[in-house]
Amino acid sequence: MRIALTITELDPGGAEKCLVQLAIYLAGRGHEVEVIALGPTPNSSLGSSPNRTLLTDQLTQAGVPWKLGNAAGLLSLPRVVRWLRTELQRIQPDIVHSMLFHANVVTALANRKLAIPHIGGARVGQPSRLRRSAEAWAAGRMHKMVCVSQGVATQCAGSIAQDKLVIIPNGIPAAEFSLSVCDRPAELRQILPNDQTPYFIFVGRLSKQKGILPLMKKVDLLLDEVPDHHMILLGDGPLRSEIQESINESRNATRVHLLGWRPQASPWIAHSRALLLPSRYEGMPNVVLEAMSVGRPVVVFAVEGVAELLGEQSEQIVHGDLEQFIGRVHQFANSDKIASLGVENRKRAEALFRLEDQHAKYEQLYLDCLRSSKTAKG
Repeated sequence: MRIALTITELDPGGAEKCLVQLAIYLAGRGHEVEVIALGPTPNSSLGSSPNRTLLTDQLTQAGVPWKLGNAAGLLSLPRVVRWLRTELQRIQPDIVHSMLFHANVVTALANRKLAIPHIGGARVGQPSRLRRSAEAWAAGRMHKMVCVSQGVATQCAGSIAQDKLVIIPNGIPAAEFSLSVCDRPAELRQILPNDQTPYFIFVGRLSKQKGILPLMKKVDLLLDEVPDHHMILLGDGPLRSEIQESINESRNATRVHLLGWRPQASPWIAHSRALLLPSRYEGMPNVVLEAMSVGRPVVVFAVEGVAELLGEQSEQIVHGDLEQFIGRVHQFANSDKIASLGVENRKRAEALFRLEDQHAKYEQLYLDCLRSSKTAKG
C-alpha cells in the first residue's frame, strides 16, 4: 500500500511519537509511507534543544520521507489546505491517515476533491464544543475514526456515527520492558542527597491540560507529609515560568526539581516511587503506559484511557479533587503495597499493550478500508 500519514506537528510528544513509530513499522512491512506535518520545523516546545528534531531524525534514519507545511495559526488555513491537497496529489496514496484535531480537519478539507480513503485519529478528549463540532464534520468525510480509548470513543459517539469508530490503544515496544532494570540516570546523583532518596515524578508538557500548575501550588501539602521524598518534573511548555515561581515560593523548594524535557523518561520513572499525573483530560496517556512497562505505580485522575490501562477498579485512579489526589500519594508513599502495584502494572502492560500488536491492527484496518472502498466503487 501507499500510505500518507498526516499530523499537526512533529515536536516530540506522545501522539507524534506514536505516528512516527507507526510510519517506521509500516515501512518495515514493505509499504510506501510518507509523513506530512502541517506545522513548522520542530522547535516550539524545545527551543534550541538538540533533541527538538528527535522524531524527524528517526524518520530520516528509517528512510521514511517527511514534509512540513509551516502552518502558523488560523490565517494559514487556506494555504495549508491547498498545500496538503497538492502533496496528496503528488503521493497518490491508497490511504491517508490523519492524527490529532487540526490534521483531521485540514486533511478532510484537502481531500474533498480527491476522495482518497481517509482514516482519522482521535487521541484526546476534546473539552471544546467547537472543536468537537469541527471534528464531527471532518469525520463525516472519513471512512473510519480511530479512537485511542473507550473514553474518547464514548465522547466521539455523541457526534460521530458509531459504525465509523474503531478503538486501537497505545502500546509499548517490547524492548522497553527491559528498562525496569536500567541504571539510575547519572543526573540523579547531582540532584538528590543520595542514591536511596525516594522521589515522585511528573513527566509531560507543562500545559493547562496536564494539571501540573495546580499541583505545584499545593506542593507543600504534597511534600510536608513525606519529608524524605523529593519531586522531579520532566517536561517543558507554556506554564514553565509560573510553575517555577510556585516552586520558588514553596518552603520545600529545595526538594522540587524542574529539569526540563528529556528524550528518554523511562529510566527516570523506573527509579521513582511513583508517577504523578494530575491531568484533567487525556486520551490514553502514554506516560502512564511507560510507568507500567517499567513496573511503577501511578496516581492519576479518572481521565480518558486510564481505566483501560490500569483496570476499572484500580486504586491508582483518583475520583475526586486535588486534595484527594495528594492524599492518595501519601497513602502509597507510606505503604508496602506500592511495590505490588508496580508488578501488576507491568504484567498488565505486557499482556495487553504491546506496540507490535497495535501496529498490526492499524495495518489490517487500512487493508479493510481499502477493500471496502474498492468494493463500493466497483
